[in-house]
Amino acid sequence: MDAFPGGCQAFLRGVRTAFAAGVAVTVAATVAVAVVVGSVTVAIGVTVVLGLLGSPGLPAARAAAAAPSPPAGPGDAPEAEVLVGPGVNSFSHWDRSPGWIAFNEETEDETIVYTAMGLGRAGIGDISWQDYTLAFNYKIYQYGQWGVLRVYVRYQGPYQGYGLNILPDGIQLVRFDGRWDQVQLLGYAPVRSDLNTTYHMEISVQGDGRLVVSRDHRRLFACTDPARAYTGGGISFGPEAVAVVLSGIKVTGTRIPQDTAERIALERYVRAWQERRAANPKRYPGYLSPAEVEPPGVHHIVLIYNGLYPNNQGDWTPADALPYVAYLGPDAQEALSPLSWFFDTILLLGLSTPGGGALGSSPGATLADWIWYLDKTFSPTGDLAAFEAATARAAAALGDPGHRLNVILMLPYPAPEVSSFGDIDNDGRPEGFSLEGRTQAQADADRLRALQWYIAEATRRWQANQYRHLRLVGWYWVNESIDSSDAGLVRQVSAFIHNLPPAPETATKLYWIPWFNAPGSEDPRSFGLDYTMMQPNYMFLPQVPKTRFAETAERAEKYHLGLEIESEDWVLTSAAARERYFDYLRAGKQLGFMNGVLLSYYQGVKVLAQAARSADPEVRRVYDATYLFTIGRWEETLFPAFPTEGGMH
Repeated sequence: MDAFPGGCQAFLRGVRTAFAAGVAVTVAATVAVAVVVGSVTVAIGVTVVLGLLGSPGLPAARAAAAAPSPPAGPGDAPEAEVLVGPGVNSFSHWDRSPGWIAFNEETEDETIVYTAMGLGRAGIGDISWQDYTLAFNYKIYQYGQWGVLRVYVRYQGPYQGYGLNILPDGIQLVRFDGRWDQVQLLGYAPVRSDLNTTYHMEISVQGDGRLVVSRDHRRLFACTDPARAYTGGGISFGPEAVAVVLSGIKVTGTRIPQDTAERIALERYVRAWQERRAANPKRYPGYLSPAEVEPPGVHHIVLIYNGLYPNNQGDWTPADALPYVAYLGPDAQEALSPLSWFFDTILLLGLSTPGGGALGSSPGATLADWIWYLDKTFSPTGDLAAFEAATARAAAALGDPGHRLNVILMLPYPAPEVSSFGDIDNDGRPEGFSLEGRTQAQADADRLRALQWYIAEATRRWQANQYRHLRLVGWYWVNESIDSSDAGLVRQVSAFIHNLPPAPETATKLYWIPWFNAPGSEDPRSFGLDYTMMQPNYMFLPQVPKTRFAETAERAEKYHLGLEIESEDWVLTSAAARERYFDYLRAGKQLGFMNGVLLSYYQGVKVLAQAARSADPEVRRVYDATYLFTIGRWEETLFPAFPTEGGMH
């Protein structure tokens, strides 16, 4: 997983979106610096990516921050403890992105240096961390233009929590509401952070969002979050376009049992969600139902990755496909014969190619890469043939010869970095997607031509194969966010798909699965996207709490979306990862999206097939539990006696 949802490229596309919307942002160049720590010199490449908030509105924020926080009542807090300090949760225990170097670990002078380009992330703690003070020293050696050192408290995932933005000429305190451009300014101090100068920083968070910020033992400001959005969470450092050394990191405060903290936070969020819905029911049309999908029969969509992977993991055989098409029993005898149908729909997508092209993101792929993927998918011994054979076998075993498996095909992403894609119409001019020397409309015209060619070629190959047990039902927009540079293209592609001549083997619907709160997810139908399912992204970062399920579910109700269930290959080896996966199923039961909601299932590469064949009963349970969930017979919830059990909508 990337350090931030959608990856660095998606983030940079988000910067362009904000720029178009009038937010003060700047994208600049990459600079190289050297950081000296003791006798160690570290070369650092710093990518300049973001300036957020700038100066507008700061006088009002200073006035709002002038009032001190209300004092805590006597006996309000339990005795404080060291949560991070020498020998306690040292940097080796943190969850972090690549690019960090640590010195003198677990000692009083533990020092960490950020060396990677782009966006960094390093954090520890969870929602059980309640009231605490974070103290640390920072020395910035290089600011890129609009560079910022972000320091989060009550951190609950990327851009969720209270963030201290340390800028060259000021320090801001903001509340992030789930995306980098969704912020509320809470406090500001016009103090400089000069290069090569060490500063001591403290930020204290108490109660329902009372925050105090000090530097060099002098209070800068105190403020209270009027929304009281975050009641608990860990800490995280997020350098963006800065070269920085951090030392003396210490967290002192209180925590409560994690299950208690999770339950309290989830109940609180759900009650607020119910109140918001009751106050304005027209804004909550409800979850997206499978009954709304055309053609009918699409409900549980499993993602099947069939690109280039190590050890040929992306190559599918009938034996690989069978555990998805049909539910196989846990013992050897039953495994020889399917017991019932399983997923009703597969979504084929590939990301990597032998030529190095990226089919789903930047830096993009060429026509040769697209043709390789088509050949692999449609060949007589290819991936679709494997699912055809597996479905035929299951149909015979289950006495259902007319059964057909629904198929959604990926549309490769025509990345704007590709200047010479290839000549798709034999006019002697290779199509290109780059903006170099061209307008957005001119580039989009070539991008659209390439996708029209791909749709026509994939449809032709599908029809030529005359699958008896597969049914083409839709196309998938693979990029997981939509910004201003893609919005027009998505609308054009959607219009082209919707206007395809109706035929039994022609798909006229467009599917999308954005990351949590991604740009475009608030109104996907405005782009012509027919069916959208939102990713919770709970699986991948340990600091994301269970409230993420309620946040995702509320967005699904509000924007009329389905949801995604997510696993990863580490569920095969980690009990903690398996519990995190089961939390998705528990949330579905508790929040009402297990039944009657359009769902997609991300499972890495062949994870469920490996779980089906596992001799370890705990690993096998991943497969069995998923099946029970798809037929509505999963019974566990996140918390017992939770007031929303039985459905939210």
